Amino acid sequence: MATANLEERIKLYQTYDLWHENLDTLATMRRSQPQNSRASQQLGQLLQSVKLDPSIGQQPLLGIQTLTSRR
Repeated sequence: MATANLEERIKLYQTYDLWHENLDTLATMRRSQPQNSRASQQLGQLLQSVKLDPSIGQQPLLGIQTLTSRR
C-alpha cells in the first residue's frame, strides 16, 4: 500500500469495501487535482453508495490548515 499511487489505493479500497479510506483518498485527489472530473465522479458515486448526497462530490473542497502553519 505504501507504494501505491492515489488511483491504485482507490481501487484497493473499493475492492475491500473500505469506504472511509476511499473517501479520504478521493478527497485528497480532488484537492491535489481539482480539474480531474473522474475524481469528482468517483466521489459522487461513493457518496451515493453510502446513501449520502452525491452532489457533495461536485462541491469545492477546502484544505486543512494546521496551527503550526499559521505563524
